Amino acid sequence: MSTLSKVYHGWNWLVLFRGLWCAFEDRQTVTAAAAAGVSFASAMLSFGVGLATIAFGRRSARGDTVPQHAPVTVSQTVNLQVPTYSAIDPEYPTPAWLDLAVINLAVVGRTTAGKSSLINFLRNVQAGEQGAAIISDDIGTSLPTPFDWQIPGCSRAVRLWDCPGTETPGWTLGYVQQIGLRYFDVVLVILPKPRFAEESALVAECLKFGVPVHVVVTQVDKQLESSGPNAAANVELAVGRWIDDTSKSAGLAASRFHVLTGKHEPFQHYEDFFGHRLHRFLNMLSEDIWLARFAEGSSVA
Repeated sequence: MSTLSKVYHGWNWLVLFRGLWCAFEDRQTVTAAAAAGVSFASAMLSFGVGLATIAFGRRSARGDTVPQHAPVTVSQTVNLQVPTYSAIDPEYPTPAWLDLAVINLAVVGRTTAGKSSLINFLRNVQAGEQGAAIISDDIGTSLPTPFDWQIPGCSRAVRLWDCPGTETPGWTLGYVQQIGLRYFDVVLVILPKPRFAEESALVAECLKFGVPVHVVVTQVDKQLESSGPNAAANVELAVGRWIDDTSKSAGLAASRFHVLTGKHEPFQHYEDFFGHRLHRFLNMLSEDIWLARFAEGSSVA
């Protein structure tokens, strides 16, 4: 059984036991205990439910085939089955390898920032397993690499793209144009630590073109391990201050900065720290995807 599955089932048993105990102590507390059952594991489920709404929701002005912020027009064949796309901005061509009918999430950042590890964690696979993203201390990804993400309760295809590091040879100039970030539903900018350098320009470009963007810090588990008995409180305070300061300078809402981990073991050990953060992160992704594909009143490029 995978780590995420163990956490999910373990939490269900915990909620059940707590509910029975509360029933014995105080009936009113049962309601509170049930309401508190939205844990990390249910985060995955709620994200799936959100995307399931996309799967069966009404169609957008573009036939739900393209993120509405993408600089592209959509036309369809007579049978309305095979859409074709035409870029309207020659400086930002449509990547030939990107299927716009699929929900695409770009995972970008410096080499060794933790992009591949986060992808593996979200997909419930371990490094080295078949189908896992390659993790390397050197330049591990030289081309954008897709990984299908199976979301519980969602029939729509979701694809995580492990993108080359921003300093990878051949990708350093015009990164937004080369990767085609304007055509992704959501962009995830990965940081190994709470330090914002060249990533700020990447975030600014996404904001400029209306592309939903999140900043994810992935390696604070090392700080948690070395911060003593009050590790969670100490790290939360330090990271919280950094987020407040950085969000103002970057022009990005503080709610779009996330502190997660790309490893199963630290998550299990510090679930109280990471669990609710993952839940909020997934819920925001679900909302962003909905708005990108189905927002009412959005103009068609």
